[in-house]
Amino acid sequence: MKLSKAKAIVKLHQRNIPVDVEELAWALGATVYDVSGWPDEKSGMIRIDKEDGGSRGYVIYVNADHHINRQRFTIAHEIAHIMLHDYLIGDGIITNGLYRSGLPTSAEWGANRTAADILMPWEWIHRLLDRGVTDVRELARRFQVSRDAMAIRLDMQWELQHWSDPPYRTGHPCPQTGHYSSDCHVADVLLKKGGILPSCLKCHKPTNWTLVRSVRD
Repeated sequence: MKLSKAKAIVKLHQRNIPVDVEELAWALGATVYDVSGWPDEKSGMIRIDKEDGGSRGYVIYVNADHHINRQRFTIAHEIAHIMLHDYLIGDGIITNGLYRSGLPTSAEWGANRTAADILMPWEWIHRLLDRGVTDVRELARRFQVSRDAMAIRLDMQWELQHWSDPPYRTGHPCPQTGHYSSDCHVADVLLKKGGILPSCLKCHKPTNWTLVRSVRD
């Protein structure tokens, strides 16, 4: 399947959140099975099995003992391998707890990034931010992902521990739009370490703006 077609299928399944990753897997030709008794460090596996697999023969196994949010990311990660690395799947790709396998680092990075794109589409993130849903824990709950995954998606540094504090505003506006990136908790980051916003959080125009510092309102 061409990547463009796979992306179109993903888009169809992102009409609502949380994204139903098992339905998406099925639409992309894979069947998902829960496996109990796996060691904690084993998150999932994908392989080709014409008998047990979906329409394209893919089988995704996920550790049933993991939290549902972790299971969902594992499934999305394996879906990403279908989209990006189907030629590498063969007898199987085993994913560990750090979402790494025997594949090259670049392949695993791509799978993790695509998994985030699947589970946390920017269109929905921006929509919720515009509605005033700005707490990272609430965003994570709505997307049914871990708050760490949501924090990473938003280029946050999780060491900062005051999510309930008053809103923050980034100290410099977007160079392309003149907007501040956010007037909410999404800007509550350790900006001194740097972070990249892929788009302005107000008008959604693309930007590679590097966040520099934060000031409290």
